[in-house]
Amino acid sequence: LSTGRTMVAERWPVGEVIDRAAFLLRLPVSGPATRGRPIRIDQMTAGLLDVRFDIGGDGSSLVLHGEREIVEARRTLLGRVTPCVGRDWELSSLEALVHRCLDEPAATAVVITGAAGVGKSRLRDELLRKVRTGEAPVEIWLGRGDPVNRGAPFGLIAPALRQSAGVLDGEPLSLQRQKIEARVARHLRGPERARVSEFLGELLGVPFPDEQRVQLRAARAEPALMADQIKRAWEDFLAAETEATPLLIVLDDLHCGDLPSVKLLDA
Repeated sequence: LSTGRTMVAERWPVGEVIDRAAFLLRLPVSGPATRGRPIRIDQMTAGLLDVRFDIGGDGSSLVLHGEREIVEARRTLLGRVTPCVGRDWELSSLEALVHRCLDEPAATAVVITGAAGVGKSRLRDELLRKVRTGEAPVEIWLGRGDPVNRGAPFGLIAPALRQSAGVLDGEPLSLQRQKIEARVARHLRGPERARVSEFLGELLGVPFPDEQRVQLRAARAEPALMADQIKRAWEDFLAAETEATPLLIVLDDLHCGDLPSVKLLDA
């Protein structure tokens, strides 16, 4: 499956999208030739598919395995869903802030604090359920602070980005790069796409080769320059994302997070 614009010469379509499809067809088939064989896809197609779809590959191309089962977790007691009680004011306030961001549009940060067990996670779950079932489509990224790696640079925001791009631990490095490039290409066009992909790769711990990449090589030699380039790539990426669709970033256990992640969100 190859996606893109093309031109029709007489009766036959020609152009880059057809060339990409032809390239995918020429690749050797991996695995048994059965009905369950995955579908080879190009980067444009992969970038248009969200996290619901299971995308893999072998380093030579991306493949679509299928659609993931994403089930909304609901709190139950003896098998029955329990209602959320005592949080009407907080929940309505959060919903109002979400609607304001959708209508204006605007960027808003909210910090929820409270003792352990007071119901912060339940409040988060109820808000996400309402956002997901609302009329307006909203992209949702989920990150979590890790008490084991407390303070590790970008440890809070990187999981949210990896989930959004479908990047999984243990995958070949070449496949992780392809997924990052595909995710960036979903909404970002033009020559900046390569730069944003490379520096988001630095944020995610997925290094790109720096041969003939002067900016990337220079940043790797100077930590302050690298921090500036990562921030620039992050802002360019979010600008393209939020121009296309509203974005809600939810970070659990912020107290176990890291300052670089917070600075990116603040920017």
